[in-house]
Amino acid sequence: MTDVREFDAAYHLDNPKVIAAYLEEAFETGDKVFIAHAFRTVARARGMEELARNLGMSRSGLYKALGPGGNPSFSTMLQLLSSLGMGVSVHPRQMNIARKTMKKRRGALRELAKR
Repeated sequence: MTDVREFDAAYHLDNPKVIAAYLEEAFETGDKVFIAHAFRTVARARGMEELARNLGMSRSGLYKALGPGGNPSFSTMLQLLSSLGMGVSVHPRQMNIARKTMKKRRGALRELAKR
């Protein structure tokens, strides 16, 4: 029997463009649970301990802030983005995506975030 490992996006977040695309997709969902999950995945990929140190937090504190029950401050999120070499950009939403598609995407992503 072949041993199959569960998919972990952190293994593929190996450069700034891929990380930016991953976070952008997370923000497109509008689902705060999934967005926090995406940040947690990126933080694991880039080194949770080093990022926490850059933010002036403990490693466990950063895990907690980005965890399912966490509620990181806007300031923490901006600092985290900065530590990742990312910035924030605002643009109008595309209204041509069907609502059903977005609901399905949110549901699937919410299930992924629970893992």
